Amino acid sequence: MNPSLTRFTNGSISAINLAAELLELINDLLIFPEYSDYAHVFFKAASNVLAPHKPYDYKIELLERKEKALRYSLLYKMSILELELTKAYLIDNLNKGFIEPLIAPFAVLVLFAKKQDGSFRFCIDFRALNNLTRKDRYPFLLIDKTFARLSRAKIFTKLDIQQAFHRIRIDSALEELTTFKTRYGAYKCKVLLFGLTNRPATYQRYMNDFLFDFLDIFCTAYLNDILIYSSDLLKHAYHVRQVL
Repeated sequence: MNPSLTRFTNGSISAINLAAELLELINDLLIFPEYSDYAHVFFKAASNVLAPHKPYDYKIELLERKEKALRYSLLYKMSILELELTKAYLIDNLNKGFIEPLIAPFAVLVLFAKKQDGSFRFCIDFRALNNLTRKDRYPFLLIDKTFARLSRAKIFTKLDIQQAFHRIRIDSALEELTTFKTRYGAYKCKVLLFGLTNRPATYQRYMNDFLFDFLDIFCTAYLNDILIYSSDLLKHAYHVRQVL
């Protein structure tokens, strides 16, 4: 995991942004001194590397046979901007190993969603696949129960896992089900990308198992956000180091 870190107490907020070099992190005081030996955990470069397969690999269980359920969609006309964004996305994710060229009998299209800042999000249209996927009803935390525990704490640190879902691999035998096509070819997803129906459940299960020994004792997690809480600074430093 590659978290960014924020500690807040008595109304003040301090934040850490990922940096490329250890010296830059320490010299600019972007990381608290008591965690300087964990500075490597905050390097963004590590989150750009394809993770190995693990027991938490994303599984896709279809309600119908894939030959009957999935189709090869026809391309639609894209604007020059959309083509440029598509190519940039492909180059970036091919370099990271997150996607791979593939010849498959079925493939879905890509779409662009406009963000609030006016930029565009590259999206893969997994709606047909999601409709045919058995849903994972994994439970999520109850906010009111979490607040009850936090009310007794005085010191808090929030860890935000960078590119969190990209740390989860798709089961190698099922990667072709995620095939999408573009003007520049068809590709399969090797990591958990935005839009897959059981994506939140898969990641929450991973986080809960990873943090099981600490949950509801001094930390809680909702997807890629981890909140560590303690009654005093001494305990808090120990708790944060346990998670890191």
